Amino acid sequence: MSTSTEASYNAERASNNGERTEDDMDIEHKTERKRLQKIISHLILPESFRSNLPLTDSDSPEFSSAVGSDSLLPKNPCGLSVPFARFKFSDLIWNLEVGVALYQSSKMGGQDNIALSSSFLGDKSAKVFVSGHRGLVGSAIVRKLTQLGFSNLILRSHAELDLTRQSDVEAFFASSKPEFVIVAAAKVGGIHANNTYPADFIAINLQIQTNVIDSAYRNGAKKLLFLGSSCIYPKFAPQPISEDALLTGPLEPTNEWYAIAKIAGIKMCQAYRIQHKWDAISGMPTNLYGPNDNFHPENSHVLPALMRRFHEAKVNNAKEVVVWGTGSPLREFLHVDDLADAVVFMMEKYSGLEHLNVGSGKEVTIKELAESMKEVVGFEGDLVWDSTKPDGTPRKLMDSSKLAALGWTPKVSLKDGLVDTYKWYLENVKQ
Repeated sequence: MSTSTEASYNAERASNNGERTEDDMDIEHKTERKRLQKIISHLILPESFRSNLPLTDSDSPEFSSAVGSDSLLPKNPCGLSVPFARFKFSDLIWNLEVGVALYQSSKMGGQDNIALSSSFLGDKSAKVFVSGHRGLVGSAIVRKLTQLGFSNLILRSHAELDLTRQSDVEAFFASSKPEFVIVAAAKVGGIHANNTYPADFIAINLQIQTNVIDSAYRNGAKKLLFLGSSCIYPKFAPQPISEDALLTGPLEPTNEWYAIAKIAGIKMCQAYRIQHKWDAISGMPTNLYGPNDNFHPENSHVLPALMRRFHEAKVNNAKEVVVWGTGSPLREFLHVDDLADAVVFMMEKYSGLEHLNVGSGKEVTIKELAESMKEVVGFEGDLVWDSTKPDGTPRKLMDSSKLAALGWTPKVSLKDGLVDTYKWYLENVKQ
């Protein structure tokens, strides 16, 4: 709307005692449509994105789901129509502008014009808070930072600081004032735990990350890195899984509660970047293993579970170890020390809206993993495959090319990683 047209429109509306007439709404509607068309015309978008834009030739300023045509309804990334009672163009435009900003930033490597905070490695005396420092991931990050000479690490056990208690977290940040924050704390568990305690998995993880991220921002932290999991991606995501597969399909039902919480953490970091121009980033690691892993016989993941089984078979002089399936599924594994190295790299080198995958980029069959494990542990019996049992997902590989393009590569080979992990297992796991 031109300045003169807008002035005459405002004068006419004033003469009507501020009441919106049909002509008023028609002018507003046309103005909004022009604004919307301008946004779209200046974009180079794939057809899959354009086809999901809820446009109509109707002159009505708002339209309802009662029109009887799903083609007029906006669609989510899965292509499913979104029902609504009344949808205003002004709402559409606002959401589209935000969506386009997110889309464009993802296509530009996640850059959003927020400058890197002061060098992470430039001041080894800076206060760094690592949440979850006793777990698999957090302990590896602490080892790495200690090796690099960081002298002011802030660490708190669950007994010292319950991250689900908002007031306690706020008080902790207000008094300690960390300059850098790494969120490695989370409630984790296997399939049985996720199925039995879904409320705990979504609520506790949401509480932890919300309290830490918000308090870090409000107390002046320069940068925050949120760590998630590869389970954030759809169950049937195309392989290898790239970052833009997020929210494009249904999640794996066995851990969707945990995954939803982690997705919320990614989005929270993005929201704080957009609204507050704050340097909050996210990293999504692949399947991890290493010292401090969970070797519990009932709820451990495949790699530590195999290590424990081969070790116990060796100690008990068993003749064979039976493993489910054919051994054909492909999996990717990353030693947790490599993840810690990637964390330092991202804290120093990356500032972007988009989360980054962190993986080894190397696939191995379960059969190859089991054979390597058998050799590392020193089990001399037979390895037997029970092909009557299910194999599971045929392939799961992360596409970590964006992180690789920035200059990071993993260093620990699977064989060396297994040797290192088994050494830790022998020294630390109660036999």
